[in-house]
Amino acid sequence: MTVPMDKVEAVMITVDNLDYRMIEVLTESVANLSLKTKNIHFQSHVESFFHYVVHQPRELWNHQVVACDFSGEILKTYRLEMNRHTTPIVAFIDSEVHGNVRRDVYNADIKTAVEMDQQFLQAATEFCYERIITTVYLIGEGFQGDWAENSIKYLCNTRRVFAGNNLYSKGACYGLREKYDTADIGNGYVFLGDEKLKANLGMKVLRRGDASYYAIMDAGINWYDGKKELDFMLNTGKTVTLMSTPLNGKNPKEFIITLTGLPDRPEKTTRIRLTMDMKSESVAHVILKDLGFGEIIRSSGMQWEEEFEVL
Repeated sequence: MTVPMDKVEAVMITVDNLDYRMIEVLTESVANLSLKTKNIHFQSHVESFFHYVVHQPRELWNHQVVACDFSGEILKTYRLEMNRHTTPIVAFIDSEVHGNVRRDVYNADIKTAVEMDQQFLQAATEFCYERIITTVYLIGEGFQGDWAENSIKYLCNTRRVFAGNNLYSKGACYGLREKYDTADIGNGYVFLGDEKLKANLGMKVLRRGDASYYAIMDAGINWYDGKKELDFMLNTGKTVTLMSTPLNGKNPKEFIITLTGLPDRPEKTTRIRLTMDMKSESVAHVILKDLGFGEIIRSSGMQWEEEFEVL
C-alpha cells in the first residue's frame, strides 16, 4: 500500500547498529526529507527482530528464537530469550559473529558449497546446544541457493524454520505501532538490547519533610530517547545526589555532584534546573543550572556539568 507523504504521521527507521554518531547522521538525513511529521524514531535491527517475534503466534516463541542474518559477508546470529519470572517480562538478545561462514569464499561450486554447509552446521550445532529453540529465521541473500542442505535439515529437526528478507522492516512497523498503541502486545515486555537503558535513574528528594525518591528515567527506554528536564529547590548544602538502580541485580549507585562556587544563601532559596540526557546506553550526561529564587535572589548564572556511568 502506498501512502502520500503528507499523510504520514510517524516514521520508524531501522539500521544494523545505533550509536551516537549514527543517530546524528540519521537525524540530519531525515531533516532533508521535508517530512510533514516530527514523529521520527530509530530502531536497531536487533530490536526490530524482538518486535517481529512477539507479534507472531505464541507457539513460535514459547522458548528461545534465533535469527541467522546472512545479509552481509559474514553470518551473524541473534538469539532471543526471555525471563518470564519478572513483571514485565524481560527480553534480551545474545549476538554472535560466525567468521567461518563467509559469502566471499562461496563461488557456487560443489566443494565450497559443502564446506560452507559444514561450517554453518557447526555454528547451528553450537547455538542450539543444550537450548530449547522453538523457531529459526534465515535472513539475507547469503541463504539463496541450496548450499545449506544439511544445516537446514538439522535446524528443522524439532524447530520451525522460516526464510525471508523483510523481518527487520516488519519489526520496525510493529515497534512504531507500539509507540502509539497503548493496548499493543509489546507492553507486557521490556527489551534490554544494547541501545536500551538498563538502570532506573532518579534522585533523592524531600517531600513534605520525608526522604523520597524521584524517578528521572526508567530502564527499558532507548538511550538516545532519554532526555529529561526538571526544576527543584535546593534544601541545604551545595550537593545533589543522583541514583542509579541497575536491572542486572547489581547494587544501586549514588553520584554526588558538588555545586562548587554556588553563593551562600538561606535554606530553600535556590532553584536548580537539572537537564539529563544519555551519551550511550551506560553514560549519563547531567547539567545543573542555578536559577536563583525569582525576583528575591537573582541567578548567579553558574552551571555544573558531569557525566557518570550508570551501571
